[in-house]
Amino acid sequence: MSKHVGYVRVLRLIIPYFFVVAFFQVVGYMIAGIDVFGGEKGRNDTDFLIVQLFGLIGTVLMLWLFRTRVDQESFKTMGFTRTKIRRDLLIGLAAGSSIVLAGFLVLIQIGEIQFVSFEFSSSELLVGLGLFVVVAVNEELLMRGYVLNNFLLSFNKYAALILTSLVFGLLHFSNPDYSFLGFVNLFLAGIFLGLPYLFNRNLWFPIAAHFSWNFVQGSVLGFDVSGVNVYSMTHQKFTVASIWNGGGFGWEGSLICTILLTVSIGVLYFIYRRFSN
Repeated sequence: MSKHVGYVRVLRLIIPYFFVVAFFQVVGYMIAGIDVFGGEKGRNDTDFLIVQLFGLIGTVLMLWLFRTRVDQESFKTMGFTRTKIRRDLLIGLAAGSSIVLAGFLVLIQIGEIQFVSFEFSSSELLVGLGLFVVVAVNEELLMRGYVLNNFLLSFNKYAALILTSLVFGLLHFSNPDYSFLGFVNLFLAGIFLGLPYLFNRNLWFPIAAHFSWNFVQGSVLGFDVSGVNVYSMTHQKFTVASIWNGGGFGWEGSLICTILLTVSIGVLYFIYRRFSN
């Protein structure tokens, strides 16, 4: 197989993928009864879940068609192995939530954020849980399952991981309050999410880690998620936006996030390199 096959596959997916997924998301907007061009005004988490769910349908449809009909490979080979599922799911859930919780505690301790109030709603929390499961599956299928999987055919595995992570960071450029530090942290998050894939070629860790990262930071601890405000049981605030608290982009725009992600990548590399032997 030619080394050019991998990135050629990714390039020919781009245009049809975005057109088809955009179509499905528009259908989601229509079903939710919200204005496609209305920004965030008037939207709630249920609306966001509906739009993301239709986006996931579009993603699964396009990746299935390209993987099985164009690439002539099994859909399962994107990362649905049956080995060590429980281990990778548990490590992913623990890793994603632990990093965010550690960052929250550090920010509280140094006075960069302040706890305001606590408000629990089981229905809103369930919507948030569903929303972040859909977001995690959607983005990991595309970025790690298809893009990284194919880049590994064309590049050294670490070069493939870096390129995929750059794309992952740039894909969020339209998010509210997107910043350079936010891009850096999303790039590092891409390294963090994709690193185990280099060793085991499965999506269980990145899906679990991506979900727990978003759910804990947004629905539990009250951060904006990549600049997007969602329901949270915890209400907190920052007095002055800074590189330490991330400002409007949330936890992912903070220098604390940069530090913790960098350390976590090193720990993760040690763990998975040892497991793979």
